[in-house]
Amino acid sequence: TKEDYLYILKNPKHIHTEILEFCKIKKDEDEKLKEDAKVSEELKKQRRYYSILANHQEKDIKIITSNYTPLCEELAGVSKENIAYVHGKIGWFESPYEMKVYDIFEEKLPNELYFPYIFIQSGIKPIVEERQINEFAKMLKFLQESDRLIIVGFNLNTDDNHINGIIRSYLNSKEVIYLDYDDTGSKERICYRLRLKDSTNLKYIKIYQDNAVLIFEELLNQ
Repeated sequence: TKEDYLYILKNPKHIHTEILEFCKIKKDEDEKLKEDAKVSEELKKQRRYYSILANHQEKDIKIITSNYTPLCEELAGVSKENIAYVHGKIGWFESPYEMKVYDIFEEKLPNELYFPYIFIQSGIKPIVEERQINEFAKMLKFLQESDRLIIVGFNLNTDDNHINGIIRSYLNSKEVIYLDYDDTGSKERICYRLRLKDSTNLKYIKIYQDNAVLIFEELLNQ
């Protein structure tokens, strides 16, 4: 709503604080689940992707996310150097006059018009500024250094074709594992979205509520 937007605009640091409080609650829940899961296999299914990532920090895992929140940092303990926020993040504000993006946790906002920076859908061109280009550069670097890419929670929609094209190129020489939570999904549908003619390097796995995190963990352990 308009009221929500104005509140976020006027209180960005408060919103960030609330997210950190949420993360603290979830981390406490994860710690309890970790202990309980030693006794109950069923409880292992209640864990989140973030808690699984947190238990695999000894591996050289890089995160490419289209989410704006710092959940990978706060819940999974991944350093921001190992995360590419390809669609921006909370705390980023843009100035239409300067065509510049500011991080309110590192810089002071100018005394003029500014608004939350979101790399919006493809129908409208946003300000594509150095800070955002650096995140895409991180993504490309992560992909170049990686042996395989695991995709979870990303639908490959046409509005994200700027990312889909990069994934398609990656598939030319490396493996992509797509975890599909969509009951109506299929490998053919994913190939169509990526405009793939050769799906040799694409591994398609259907996941459901009762096995999603277990499959994700198994893949990280391979």
